[in-house]
Amino acid sequence: MNEVVVMFALKLMFVKEVHENDAGAAIVFDGRVQGRLTGQKNPNYADYLQYARQSLRDRSPVAVAFDQTDHIVTMYPGLQGIVDRFAEYDAKRLRIGFTNLASYYYLGKDHPDFHRIHAVLEHSLNNHSWVWLSAERQRLADVVPLARDGKQ
Repeated sequence: MNEVVVMFALKLMFVKEVHENDAGAAIVFDGRVQGRLTGQKNPNYADYLQYARQSLRDRSPVAVAFDQTDHIVTMYPGLQGIVDRFAEYDAKRLRIGFTNLASYYYLGKDHPDFHRIHAVLEHSLNNHSWVWLSAERQRLADVVPLARDGKQ
């Protein structure tokens, strides 16, 4: 398996609304969080808009990060996995493997959501339950439980 490093700038969020106009698009996420997409600010406008529409249609999350002005700077579809390996790798991080993903992921103990993510991962391992996870270039950023119907 490949080894990758955890990144925690991204959050998993579910798209609730997409509003397009001549200036770009406003995307409303769960918790009424709103992000903006404009062609001038983001060369990936078309891809990110497609990911947002897919999230809305399929009720699946996207991994998203915003700048200080609420512009979306990166967005990727969420992934699904079941934890099958979960252990301390060294004093600073845990190593996690998923049954259906080829890479190991590392969760730093300094991650701001470490305790929440740790509990979700542990539950997945103990119960063989699916989770949503966000990854950018195979770097784990966030994890949430997958609802029983496979959606949220």
